[in-house]
Amino acid sequence: GLELGEGLEEGLKREFKEELKIEAEIHAHFYTTHFFQESAFYKGDQIVSVYYVLKPLAQKIIFPNHMEMNNGKTATLRFEWIKLPALTDEMMTFPIDKYVCNLLLKSNTLC
Repeated sequence: GLELGEGLEEGLKREFKEELKIEAEIHAHFYTTHFFQESAFYKGDQIVSVYYVLKPLAQKIIFPNHMEMNNGKTATLRFEWIKLPALTDEMMTFPIDKYVCNLLLKSNTLC
């Protein structure tokens, strides 16, 4: 999420650094949600998702496998790199991610 007074790109760079411990360079905006999507975590809340194309500024990225949630509990996470030809929307959990996955696969810009 964004901190008070923070812009989208600034927040993305900060989150990338906090979660992955590396800097990232933002290349372009890719997509912003244009349909209603209820939050999977907070019933009654609407989600607006913004996707960017970015480049990590590190040769090797070590993903964390645990993350502390807002309620103080720890969640186990799974991250992996998948080459675009092997990517499918069935690999995505959330509806917006499935939608954007298909946009990404159809995009001539990134493939």
